[in-house]
Amino acid sequence: MTEPGIAARLRARLHTPKPSVRRNVVANFVATGWAAILGIVVVPLNVRFIGIEGYAVIGVYAMVQALSLLLDSGLSPTLNRELAQRSAAGYSASDTRTLVRTLEIVYWGVALLVGLVVVGLAPVAARYWLHPERLSVSEVQRALMLMGLTIAIQWPASFYASGVQGLQRQVELSAGNVVMGTLRSVGGVLVLWLVSPTIGAFFIWQALVSALWTGWLGWFLWRRLPAADGHRARFDASHLRRVWRFAAGVNGMALTGMALSQSDKLILSHILPLEQFGYYSLAATVASVFGRSAEPIGYAFFPRFSELHGRGEERQLVATYHRACQLLSVVVLPAAVVLTLFSSEVLQLWTHNPVIVTEAHWLLTLLVAATAFNRLLNLPAALQLAYGWTSLTLWNNAVAIALLIPSLIAATQQWGAIGAASVLAILNLVYVLVHIPLMHRRIAVGEAKRWFLEDVAAPLLAAIAVAVPGTLVMRGTSSALGTLLVLIAVSAGSLLAGALSVPWLRETIARVLSRSRFAAQT
Repeated sequence: MTEPGIAARLRARLHTPKPSVRRNVVANFVATGWAAILGIVVVPLNVRFIGIEGYAVIGVYAMVQALSLLLDSGLSPTLNRELAQRSAAGYSASDTRTLVRTLEIVYWGVALLVGLVVVGLAPVAARYWLHPERLSVSEVQRALMLMGLTIAIQWPASFYASGVQGLQRQVELSAGNVVMGTLRSVGGVLVLWLVSPTIGAFFIWQALVSALWTGWLGWFLWRRLPAADGHRARFDASHLRRVWRFAAGVNGMALTGMALSQSDKLILSHILPLEQFGYYSLAATVASVFGRSAEPIGYAFFPRFSELHGRGEERQLVATYHRACQLLSVVVLPAAVVLTLFSSEVLQLWTHNPVIVTEAHWLLTLLVAATAFNRLLNLPAALQLAYGWTSLTLWNNAVAIALLIPSLIAATQQWGAIGAASVLAILNLVYVLVHIPLMHRRIAVGEAKRWFLEDVAAPLLAAIAVAVPGTLVMRGTSSALGTLLVLIAVSAGSLLAGALSVPWLRETIARVLSRSRFAAQT
């Protein structure tokens, strides 16, 4: 299906300069940072308007939305990889557009199925699964039905976003995320404040914004695909037959990975009273916002890994992989150290609610640790996908699930939410220690030691060396302003220490400072 010289024409048709990983990383960080700021501001307001039980229902929404991605069948990562590789090896415009149309039709069909299932199960879940005490069963049921509608509308957005990422048009995608995230979060608070402080009103607004976001993403992706060359895009089952093996492997990874990441919420939502689950959801939300700091790097580098592998530039791929992992560690680990050491102070500044601090600060410490260990595997997983290797993660996840679910049930029944959070932290640490050596026996062979020592240990130890003395300073601080200033200083110092521990980042910082001094002198 290739055509001579089509790669150059394809790039011209996309009306874009050569993709820049650096520009994509920066754009992704801006969008993720803005989402984190919105979460910090909006979550306490949502809790104030709809109560901790209402927020627990939002936690259920996040869980169901994540679980629904199990039905993705690997189509989103497949589209990302296919479009990234097509930028390196030419394909006809009609073939590319037909591929997107085929996967799009399947995706929308599954989205409808997901929505119908959630709506159909709403009465059962409201009456027999959740345990509301302040909200009525009918209120929870209506909220769950609206939740199903929202998920069905929003679900295809992840497919279109993966396509845009594969085209490496992440600057535009990030801008859209900023706008839509603001509408979703700020608009939701305004609806609760000015219209109706109910969980039903919250989900109606989410459904409206989701429709706008999905529609815009679909339009944007199709506008950026190569222009039609006389053949109309259509459904073609041959594309499914060609990509099904990779898509099935990715879906298996997603299925088992989602089971690992969502089992705690599924189990706790049934075992714990809804109020206690609300505290757990609050801590999990903070950990999730923190965990999203890894996403901009993964989104930017996965298409780059796929492109380099498609070109056969293996040495360049390994070098890029280590730099990406070091950047990920510098972003994730200093923040994780600060959040685990200062979880009480962070929750107090954020919520101004001593009950929440008492109930959730140890949960936050453990869930942040679990999330940090998990996020360290983002780029190794992306490298495996670039090679088309899915079985390692699939089998490792399957073993982890077999250990996780009975451990979660036992620990939750014995020690409550703290037991579940402890199990997650331990499991994710063990997963890292096992997975990386196994991976580097087959791809990037012999690079495991470098990953542990240079990519992870150096930034981690540097951050700890700065943050631990900060706990002594925090003990002598009594005011909210003083606490905030100490947190800012410790966070900045830990981040800088982590960056300076990485040679190429240290050289980059030195060059920037040298240019600044030169500019000042002239």
